[in-house]
This record gives sequence, structure tokens and C-alpha cells, in this order.
Amino acid sequence: MINTTKKLDTNLKSGKLLLKDIGGLNSKMNNVSLYFYNMIVTKENNLELSEVFRKLYKEETKHIELLADLCYQLGIDPRLWEIQNDLLQYWSPGYNIYPRTLHKMIENMVNNETKLIHTMQSQLSMFDEPIIIDIFNQIIEEDKIHIETLKARL
Repeated sequence: MINTTKKLDTNLKSGKLLLKDIGGLNSKMNNVSLYFYNMIVTKENNLELSEVFRKLYKEETKHIELLADLCYQLGIDPRLWEIQNDLLQYWSPGYNIYPRTLHKMIENMVNNETKLIHTMQSQLSMFDEPIIIDIFNQIIEEDKIHIETLKARL
């Protein structure tokens, strides 16, 4: 795990950018909430898959915590919101799609992980702080493993 004990200088621009990854339309919060939901609704009929969702839920929770810690250090309130054109938009569970079939649940999570990887890869060039770049690269690599884990269940 990346060491985040190094104190970052205030950088509101970078902090605002991180908010999208924490609580935006395609964010870590989407993944956290959907892995949690999927874990619960699959527990009775597919305990093995439920445990996979539990493991991924815990890893996504760590990711959102890392990003929120960075945000806070950069001087931005890490609520579940993003800033668009100077307007605050709170995260909503309405951002999620809640499929009920196993195949669609897994496909939905692969799509969510893929979108977030693309978003974070496109943001990488916007940061100049090595710790943020390291954390983004770590999260991207772990999300790629999530995708492979999910695809193995299809």
C-alpha cells in the first residue's frame, strides 16, 4: 500500500479534480455501493459470488478512503460530491444501475470499473504530485485485477 503520511501542499485544483473520482457520476462511491448491494442480494443463492463482491467492496472502500484523504490534504472537503461549473453536485444512488441477474451484475461492475479506469488514466497527466500519481497508478492496477476477477465469473 502507498504511504500517504507525507503531507501535501494545498492545491484546490487537484483536490476538486479528485472529487469526481470519489462522488461523481462514475465514481468509486458507485462501485462501493454496488458491490455492497450485489454482495447482499447474491448471498442467499450464490455465496461464492457474494464473497467475491464482499472482497471487491472492501478494496473499493480502501480506494475511496485514499482519494478522500488526498482530497482533504489538498484543502478540499471530501464529501460525496463533485464540482461542475462551480456548482456542487452530491453523489446519488440514482447514478447506479441495479441489475438483478448475475450475468448483468457482473457486466455492470466490469463496465463501471472500466469507465473509472479510463477517467483516472485521463486525469493522471493533470497532477504533478508524485504521491497522487502513485496512488492513481496503484488504484488503476487494482481495478484491472477487479475486472479480471469479475470476468472470470462470467
